[in-house]
Amino acid sequence: MSQGNSLFNFAKKEMAQELHREYFNLEGGDRCFFFEDRFIISHRLKFKKDEFELDHQPGKDIRKKRLILNITLTIAYFIFIYWTGFYPLIIAFFLSVWDLNQIKRYTLPVSNSHCFLIEKIDHIKIRRGGLSFNYIDIFLKTDDGKMAIRPLKVYDSDEETAAAIEILTHLNLIDKKEIDKVNGIRPGGTAIELSPRSHAYFNKNGIYFTEDHQFFDKRTDYVYVKNMIFYGVITLFLFLVVVKSYWMFTQHDTRATAFVLLSILIAGTLLPFKFLNYSNINFIPTANFIDFKSIKNGKGFIVYFKDSNGKRLKRKLLPYEPYMSFEQAEKELTKFKSLT
Repeated sequence: MSQGNSLFNFAKKEMAQELHREYFNLEGGDRCFFFEDRFIISHRLKFKKDEFELDHQPGKDIRKKRLILNITLTIAYFIFIYWTGFYPLIIAFFLSVWDLNQIKRYTLPVSNSHCFLIEKIDHIKIRRGGLSFNYIDIFLKTDDGKMAIRPLKVYDSDEETAAAIEILTHLNLIDKKEIDKVNGIRPGGTAIELSPRSHAYFNKNGIYFTEDHQFFDKRTDYVYVKNMIFYGVITLFLFLVVVKSYWMFTQHDTRATAFVLLSILIAGTLLPFKFLNYSNINFIPTANFIDFKSIKNGKGFIVYFKDSNGKRLKRKLLPYEPYMSFEQAEKELTKFKSLT
């Protein structure tokens, strides 16, 4: 994506003058500038051109190291739990899963370059994150002809994301599809209110689950990872029940607290299997819709659908009662079912 020289010269005439809003902020205090033919990442607002030398880094493959570190720390964590006997700490296991999700992002070697030519940018992708954080992945062509990724985390405000989109659009570095990932699109059709800020839209293409009436890029579904965690938790609780029972038997531990803890561990092995195959996907294509049924308490529905591999999954749909009655929601679901 070659942009040529002096593409977006923010420096005006004096190289060291203070810049205005021709940058966007990153988490951690850094800022992104497009200075002449260069992309610069710096925490400073004043600079001279010769202070920023090109540092085209080939990138490092960090996936294996991060994966090994994740597994090592997870094993050490469970050993610590067993050694201390404080089993409720198991609930913090989700941190390991969150880190695995971050590792999945790095599909290419990671570059830490702070100054590179704009013409080295092959394309840019924007990912919408949680807690108002958005991510920008810059795909670079390295000097050896390979590809690397320069990940950026935009500062947590809508203003910074808007500034990033405005600058990148001006430079023709992102297209409308990437912008829609952050700003979202309004799908149209009939809506069922799920909460004051979320809705389910029904049209001929499928069911769209929106935020503030905006549909964002199709959400990655980790239902199979959640299933593995489910089986893993049950297996872990079974193991702990055996260990605790053996300890109580050999040590003649008849304290009330020991029996309470054993009861808690046994209860952990009785997690209902109805929790399996629950998806939190935000788009169900019409062709993948199977059926729906009402929940026993009469306050919502379970929508059944199949994924791209034909696996039967399910998702909850709970109407927001002050504005959408159970009967209205059932009517819309029945109408949508007739389209499949």
